[in-house]
Amino acid sequence: MKRMQAGFTLIELVIVIVILGILAATALPRFVDLSGDARGAKLDAAYAAVRSASNMVHASALAKGTLDNTLHAGAISSEGSTIDILGKYPTANTNGIILASGVGGSEYAIDDTGKTDTAAGVIVFQVDGGSDKATCSFSYTATDGTAPPAISVPVKGGC
Repeated sequence: MKRMQAGFTLIELVIVIVILGILAATALPRFVDLSGDARGAKLDAAYAAVRSASNMVHASALAKGTLDNTLHAGAISSEGSTIDILGKYPTANTNGIILASGVGGSEYAIDDTGKTDTAAGVIVFQVDGGSDKATCSFSYTATDGTAPPAISVPVKGGC
């Protein structure tokens, strides 16, 4: 009397698992979009660069004895560049925090509308390419002479 097979052999199960693994490894990247995570990481990098640049310019201004503690405009030389400062911190413009941090170029949209190279105020750093640049950004508010500049926490909702 011949016995009927009741299931799959171990070799058949292993082969099926290997085939499913190969299919998953080749097909999964097509369905996973990591560009939002990449834009969020780019925003975090810009945020860290702006914070570091602000602190380094401030430390350099203190070490060089540039200006007093009141709100005066001036400039400081750093790494071959002349950075505009206000109250020993970089100004919120192209020749201030943007030059000091190195953040800029085609990867970022920087909203410095109405600013001149000597103006204080607010500058907004936004990462290009997200669903909504306004919700993938952070801002740098220049010092008012009584406190360090305010750098907002990055908002990543639209990255």
